[in-house]
Amino acid sequence: MSVRRPHDSSDHAASQQRVLPDSPGAGLFGLPERSVVALLMVLVVVQWAVYMGFAYAPEVKAWCMPQPDTMNTLLFARTWVHGHPLQVHPGDPPSTMHSDFLSPLLYSAGWWLGLRSPSSFVLSALVMCLIVALAATRALWVFFRRFMPTAAVPAAFACALAPGIFGNVFHTNFGFFFAFFWGALASLHSFPRFMALALLAGLCRPEGLSTYVVLVSFFGFAHGWSRMWRFLPGCCVLAVPPLLSLHLTGSLMPMGVVPQNISHYEGINSLTTACAGVTDQIKGTLLGLFSAQTKIGARGSGWLGTLPPLVGLVGIIGLARRRPGWLLVVIGYMALLIAGDSITVFSGIHFNRHLQVVMPFFLGGAFDLLATETIGGRRAAGATVFVLVVMVAHGLGAVEVARKGFTYVACDKQIADHILTRFPGETVLSQESPARYWFDGNAPWYSLSVSNDPVLSRQLGRFGKYLETAEYVQRTYPRRVVLATFGTEGPLEEWLSQFSIGQEETFEVRYRHYGTVRPLDLSPLADRPPFEEPFDELDVGDASSERVKGYRHWPKPGPASMLPRQGEEFWDGGRRVRREEFTLTLPSEGGSIVARYYRDPEAPAPLEESNPLVRVIVDGIQAFSGRLALEDGFSHHSIPVSAKGTVKVVVEGDLTSCHYWVYEGEA
Repeated sequence: MSVRRPHDSSDHAASQQRVLPDSPGAGLFGLPERSVVALLMVLVVVQWAVYMGFAYAPEVKAWCMPQPDTMNTLLFARTWVHGHPLQVHPGDPPSTMHSDFLSPLLYSAGWWLGLRSPSSFVLSALVMCLIVALAATRALWVFFRRFMPTAAVPAAFACALAPGIFGNVFHTNFGFFFAFFWGALASLHSFPRFMALALLAGLCRPEGLSTYVVLVSFFGFAHGWSRMWRFLPGCCVLAVPPLLSLHLTGSLMPMGVVPQNISHYEGINSLTTACAGVTDQIKGTLLGLFSAQTKIGARGSGWLGTLPPLVGLVGIIGLARRRPGWLLVVIGYMALLIAGDSITVFSGIHFNRHLQVVMPFFLGGAFDLLATETIGGRRAAGATVFVLVVMVAHGLGAVEVARKGFTYVACDKQIADHILTRFPGETVLSQESPARYWFDGNAPWYSLSVSNDPVLSRQLGRFGKYLETAEYVQRTYPRRVVLATFGTEGPLEEWLSQFSIGQEETFEVRYRHYGTVRPLDLSPLADRPPFEEPFDELDVGDASSERVKGYRHWPKPGPASMLPRQGEEFWDGGRRVRREEFTLTLPSEGGSIVARYYRDPEAPAPLEESNPLVRVIVDGIQAFSGRLALEDGFSHHSIPVSAKGTVKVVVEGDLTSCHYWVYEGEA
């Protein structure tokens, strides 16, 4: 099949863009093609075996996957086969932590083959990763043989064995996404096969539409921009995930996470936060300008997403000189991915490892340029080897990240076994962790992370704000729980630790503190508030309560205060305000408004303003004006009012507003 490029009429460009027929007997660089492919497959199996060596943890006698994301996907796969699709616990609403629809289904193959214990189910997933890696390797080889024949050998080897790419195969849905993406590009000669694989690639990731744009753009290039109308059916993939979710769960919860940097912050703050994320992506992911701590420290995740700067530069030159249309599409796709990650909270975590899917374009372009533009075969071969060495050295960090990940997940199992033995049947609280996978449904496990708790994530998606976590803990969890902390304790975990009873247990990984388990008694929270049920209330910081009460506040800061504030017998968060407006309903017999305020006692302020000046106006009449004596930074302030029915309340004062209750008579 010939290929014509309507925007480039040069014979050289056209010859470089031709689609070559499959020819298994053709020789490349003196090696028969079948031997090259066989050697490539063998090396992939060897590299997979290295990962398998990391994956088995003898101290817990279990197979492990390298990252929390993958363990969470296996958790969803297991609950799916039990008849609870996209649910962490039976009866939960779908949460934003579910990655996609395909990977849980594909990973569930081991269950149907009888591998049903937690460890053996992981083993089946590791085998699935090998199958995916081999399929992706075959697709890469076919693509390069057709479009970059002079660089097919080094490009295919580099892409299939690059630690950054290969390590990502073990991360949730990336392996399936990578295989389907390049499988579609390798099937440009067959429209039915191409569209089927492109559809599967779109369903593997939330960025389904942008994936279709890229794939079908290449289809248009390969066919001289003919049949581009076939792109339109592909757009339907956008509607598939929410419709599947509606059918399976009764909710339109989409794949992936809510763009939290946009929904969490307000006004200009959301834009500046997103722009900062884009800047970080360009600096780190594209230019490789990571800090030493990021490269060689405990996180090290920068290695998974970045392209070696030297290889990237040579690849850009190669694509620009030979295939400018390709470069335009790839750069556009990268821009969409960078922007997508930057408006979520993950721009500083993933370093956009999703860009690994387009890394083969730059590797292929680099090797194609080196093979055709340098003078003399030896110089080209030397440059090729040099680029390979740079790429492998750059990717060694990915191997270290995987090794650490396997070790941490093994420790997660150790912690889970300890909780099941020491505290059988008790509810467990923690931030995001794959440890709950090892519970195998034997105890309820709830996440304190908004993006991973089913109920909290539902509130986030519905209201576009964080539900105030301390209030949620107070109202939802039982009095006796177990707190599992992984890594460094966050503010919420530090706050919860004050309710610790009994002796805490600590766990280490290679002489480094990793986890802490402590039993808690949350009775003081369950007993809040210390007085009778209010007639009406506004919980400032709880998006649902604010919505009902028509709450507005000035200035417009970013998020609500997530840190719980301890005072008397209950805890609360709030919003930093200078003015706020809302409505409350007063009883017909008259009543009182009880307000809860907070001011940081360490905040700098003039002496005369050491306690904040507050004015409370109810239906246009000033009900209170004066300075509050805040003991330990808190004020529990009662405001008698004579108005009745629904009233408009205006509060002015430089403080954090936490809560308003309405009571009959004097409180």
